Amino acid sequence: MPRFREKPPWPDGPQRLRSNRGHPAGQKHTTDIRYFISSLTMGVKQFAKAIRSHWGIETTCHWSLDVTYREDELRTRERRLVENLAWLRRFTLSLLKQHPGKQSLIMKRRKCGWSEDFLLEVLLSQTI
Repeated sequence: MPRFREKPPWPDGPQRLRSNRGHPAGQKHTTDIRYFISSLTMGVKQFAKAIRSHWGIETTCHWSLDVTYREDELRTRERRLVENLAWLRRFTLSLLKQHPGKQSLIMKRRKCGWSEDFLLEVLLSQTI
């Protein structure tokens, strides 16, 4: 669980916070230190909650992309292609999540390839 230390705000400027996050790495215990800057005035507990919430969303999105598209196994090297494909995967993942069907995201993705009618359902966000 991250611990936060509040630093005094800069004069007429944003707040800065430091987060120390400890976690086991094999037989060792490592600590990550992250720094955050915000123009919002919040207490330490509110900042901690906002940061945990942000990283929870990031972790969930990455997990979904990895499971649905096997993103960690991709070996594309050309920078623009990598960025374009990443955007396309995030966009299509969003469309698949919005579809009301009960199937898993992987099955919805496969069905889009198998059935043009289902693909249109997903793209148009409606049942045909």
